[in-house]
Amino acid sequence: MNHGFLITAYKDTPQLYKLVQHLDSKNSYFYIHIDKKSNISDQALIQQLKIKPNVNILENAIPVNWGGFSHLKAILLLIKIALNNGEISYFHTLSGQCFPIKPINEIMNFFEKNKNLEFIDFFKMPTTKLFEGGLNRLQLFRPNDIFNEKGNFFERKTYSLIIKLQKLVHIKRSYPKNFPQLYWGSTWWSLSRDCLEYVIQYIKHNPDFIQRFKHTFCAEEMLFQTIIVNSIFKRNIINENLRYIDWTEKNGNSPSILDETDYNLILNSKKLFARKFDSQISSDLLQKIISNHQLQNTP
Repeated sequence: MNHGFLITAYKDTPQLYKLVQHLDSKNSYFYIHIDKKSNISDQALIQQLKIKPNVNILENAIPVNWGGFSHLKAILLLIKIALNNGEISYFHTLSGQCFPIKPINEIMNFFEKNKNLEFIDFFKMPTTKLFEGGLNRLQLFRPNDIFNEKGNFFERKTYSLIIKLQKLVHIKRSYPKNFPQLYWGSTWWSLSRDCLEYVIQYIKHNPDFIQRFKHTFCAEEMLFQTIIVNSIFKRNIINENLRYIDWTEKNGNSPSILDETDYNLILNSKKLFARKFDSQISSDLLQKIISNHQLQNTP
């Protein structure tokens, strides 16, 4: 069984390189989207990745803004290209700050034993897990791809003003009643070829549906869940995304930038991947994980 790893990246090339290096195998294919706003594509490690026959790097394809529809566009672009490779059975979304916490042969064996199951978490919207049930993500006009919510001072203030004005005049964009029930979950999942082909065909035949997700917040956290949970593939879903993520704030970030203090929790986890890693902050942790992989692979 062959696997396609769909990676969106914008920084920290040593971490991205290490991610590919430790997922690489005769059954691995990599499709990497590098944010058009990033300057990492000229770096030496990216050039080394380019020469690998199982690595396809999409440079300068789409400028991605945090929370914007642009991230969904980048993921869909990776999916469409990867589906052209008929040898791939499973597809996995990852960021450049992810890393496998189980050895690659164990990951491969897991999916061999769980053929045709879809690993994606989902929660019916509105959900208590999100502020205002998450519906504000769709009801407000979210200009993340026009003004970067995490950009410079002008962009942040402009974005904030646009949101405040909409709330002041009670703007609520509708979600058509004939559209599928909304679901929300993680951007990161592992799905079968049949399931992803269904998603792409659904989008193709329902252009109004995907159009409605433009100018929403984190559309990639709703679109896949909504399509798949409302399809025949629901019966194959395991409500689990197989990713270890610590949503507390640590090392200046939420979700947490993982470090050596997280090792035992990761080691005892049944997850296959984890995030977020930083090549400097997480260096000791990464070395421990890699050493454990090598130990498990020793005859």
